[in-house]
Amino acid sequence: MNNIDSSYFDNGKVSSAALLYLLFNVSASLCFLLLALPAFILIPIAIKMQDGGPVFYVGSRLGKAKKRFNIYKFRTLEVGAEQLLGAQLLSPHHKLETPIGKFLRDSRLDELPQLFNVLRGEMVLIGPRPERPSVYLDVCRKIPGYDKRFTVKPGLIGYAQLFTPHSTPKTVRVLIDNNYLLRKKRLRSDILLFGYAIAILSANLLVKIFASLAQGGLRQFKSGARKERRNTSRIGLKATYVTIWHDGKQRSMPQLQGIVININDNQILIATALQLSLEKMHIELVTTYRPVLMLKTRHKCMHCDVILTINKGFNPQTELFESVLMFDCISPLNTLKLNKYFLNKSIA
Repeated sequence: MNNIDSSYFDNGKVSSAALLYLLFNVSASLCFLLLALPAFILIPIAIKMQDGGPVFYVGSRLGKAKKRFNIYKFRTLEVGAEQLLGAQLLSPHHKLETPIGKFLRDSRLDELPQLFNVLRGEMVLIGPRPERPSVYLDVCRKIPGYDKRFTVKPGLIGYAQLFTPHSTPKTVRVLIDNNYLLRKKRLRSDILLFGYAIAILSANLLVKIFASLAQGGLRQFKSGARKERRNTSRIGLKATYVTIWHDGKQRSMPQLQGIVININDNQILIATALQLSLEKMHIELVTTYRPVLMLKTRHKCMHCDVILTINKGFNPQTELFESVLMFDCISPLNTLKLNKYFLNKSIA
């Protein structure tokens, strides 16, 4: 019974919903373990061939009521990476991922051993992701409402994790996770979300496999000779446009429109019909993309304040003026949009 969430108790008695919830988590975990059996054979071989280090990562996490437990993952970082990170969150500039580790993290295959955490009653399939104690003490405990996640068991698949990328601010993820915790019919939602997650992650896995094969297959993982690619590949960059307001508050009509040539975490290269003249501006970015398993395209926009840093001048090939802008997203939600729709950072 230790796998049953407290929200399924009624006056100290275990409800039928609690038994169904337990049955779902245990049976789904066992079935998924059987389906993933080939991965539990091939992935350890690949990790050992890569650098000879340990196959599994075991790390301390905070569970329900902040009780500590050990979480299991396939190792994706260099040996000793956690000691180097301390309370920092992993980011691309740390360069601690092994060649095959990046593939495992992007495809979420590194999380498969946590199915044993579910069977041990330390986690459930759907719930807030468990946090490292050091990160909680240094970062998360200061976030309003963060401790609500400790009223339930952590999950293999996080609600916020499923719909937001790795780099999403924790202040945004907290709002998403807490909203999910308020749902009364959690069992039905968990079943639907689990099915949705399997479909999306399976589609992403196929894309990653074909992309890896196209770039040299398993040789790149074994030799470590894989060329470093940009950590921020863009979605539909050719279909990304910019609208500029000179007053910075959008009280007037847009002053200028253009196209986005390139973008990274804090700078944008744009092309416009007229040369920019003011140093500080407000812009809106709009991009067109098509989600996995979707036929229709979607439009997403974000707003940010910018400072003109470089006027590259007139480009005779495009017959447009090119400028480099340093930007600052005006809210956590716009930061989320930047990472998910414009930089295409992977899901956490």
